[in-house]
This record gives sequence, structure tokens and C-alpha cells, in this order.
Amino acid sequence: MLWENRKFNLKFRYVIDSRS
Repeated sequence: MLWENRKFNLKFRYVIDSRS
């Protein structure tokens, strides 16, 4: 669970960074 959550967070962060 924690690992998947971390992966999701990374993906989300990447998307936000890309939008910036």
C-alpha cells in the first residue's frame, strides 16, 4: 500500500510539475 501510494504521489507530482 505504501509503495503504491508513493508511486501515485510521484506520478501526480510529475503531472503538476509538467503543468507548471
